Amino acid sequence: MNRKPKSPRLPKPKERDILNGCLAVLRLRGIFHFRQNVGGAEVQSGHFIRFGVKGCSDILGCLPDGRFLAIEVKRPGKKPTADQSDFLQSITNHGGLAIVVHSVDELIQELDNGRKNEGR
Repeated sequence: MNRKPKSPRLPKPKERDILNGCLAVLRLRGIFHFRQNVGGAEVQSGHFIRFGVKGCSDILGCLPDGRFLAIEVKRPGKKPTADQSDFLQSITNHGGLAIVVHSVDELIQELDNGRKNEGR
């Protein structure tokens, strides 16, 4: 019985690898941006402290035309949480560019599309 060997599967990229690639693209394009961490931690006193806005995107910035930029980075096949979707919708409602990306190529495409829609 001859079995056909399975072709090796490439591992799905980790979110941090996609995020680092996105940060590099923004840096190369000269787009002002920063990494935004959201979460919480227990401090020495035993209190739990939250930081950041719930649902806030992974990367925030400002496009050259002055619009606010929010980028939520996800692994392929993953979707934003309800809080993340609400945050992105708020940015869109106020005239910003809010996007979910699963790859660096997707970010490049979204940025290029967003620039075509400047002033709309």
